[in-house]
Amino acid sequence: MENLTEREVQLLLESLYAEKLSLLNRMKEIDNLHDKLNGMLFDVSDLVLCPGQHGGEELAVKLNN
Repeated sequence: MENLTEREVQLLLESLYAEKLSLLNRMKEIDNLHDKLNGMLFDVSDLVLCPGQHGGEELAVKLNN
């Protein structure tokens, strides 16, 4: 393993801290989505296949208006 300068170590620590903050924010987003999904009640018959954003198909919930 190579020896790192104090500046290189500082840059690595800053990068790791930024990544940690990014992951924490993503975890909050996922938690919020989980809460929203828990609040949604639907039956399996409400599920439909629709075109996916990146090709293929996605499973979606059919909403009745």
